Amino acid sequence: MTKNQSYDFLNKKRKTVPTKAKPLLTLPSGRKSAFDYIIKNYKHILSDFNGKYIERFLGDGQILTALFPKKAELITDNPLIMEFYSSISYKTVVDINFINLWLYNDKDRSDAEREKVFYEFQRYLRGESDISDFKLTKWYVLSRPAIFYAMCRICASTQRISFDSSFSPDFGNFGKNIRGIVNVIDDDYIIDYFNEANIVVKNSEEEEDVFTGADDFLFINVPKNYGLERTIEQVSDFWVCSNGLLVMDDTLANRALWGKDCKIFAKNRLFSQDEIHTNSKNVIVAIRHKGEVVKL
Repeated sequence: MTKNQSYDFLNKKRKTVPTKAKPLLTLPSGRKSAFDYIIKNYKHILSDFNGKYIERFLGDGQILTALFPKKAELITDNPLIMEFYSSISYKTVVDINFINLWLYNDKDRSDAEREKVFYEFQRYLRGESDISDFKLTKWYVLSRPAIFYAMCRICASTQRISFDSSFSPDFGNFGKNIRGIVNVIDDDYIIDYFNEANIVVKNSEEEEDVFTGADDFLFINVPKNYGLERTIEQVSDFWVCSNGLLVMDDTLANRALWGKDCKIFAKNRLFSQDEIHTNSKNVIVAIRHKGEVVKL
């Protein structure tokens, strides 16, 4: 593909543009409904920037695939998430489809056989075994990002995924009710986007000074139970960015940190803090646009 064709991809509205933002990874953030609401009601504001899109605590990719920015800096300390977003390609799609066919399209394959592969995959992603230990194929090597994606999807319905301090994953117990792996990246637009847009995936130690221009956009999805001191750092950074989205736990400390005008997403809508009690299932939402806090 030529440079001009790549430019056309980033600037033309193709018929194949996804009409709905797709979480690329199913991770246990518990915030998908909040992101759905934000995208539905405020996408026109979020997308109004001309600079770089910066996402801290990179996770499911739902906001990213709502905006499809031409230039993005994606930040995560999780090596599995970093590797996945750095390697989205047609091979990833093929590998995911192969895993799905092998596990679920053979009606004679028992749950016990599927469960055995599930735990073999988990050991591999933890670094406890080698890819050559798998008996899926004789010659073809499955990519680690595809295996990670498949494992996340297998656990999607129960949200059992967790990571320890060294980012070693725990996918819980094998779910016998699943009968297939949904491949959301099997989409030409998404694959072309990740191969043609200016996207850099890095860990937090490599993060540059994020406030380099008034046209940049900063998305901070503060992790659950992040701690007050570290949350203060994130909110402070958000206050000085020109354009951005902040999402964090609904706690009394976080409400006090943001102030009386904070908005809480719960029950599929936004509330003022006087209208609803704190709840671990709710999140605080804030948007900045052109240097000002948006009144939600």
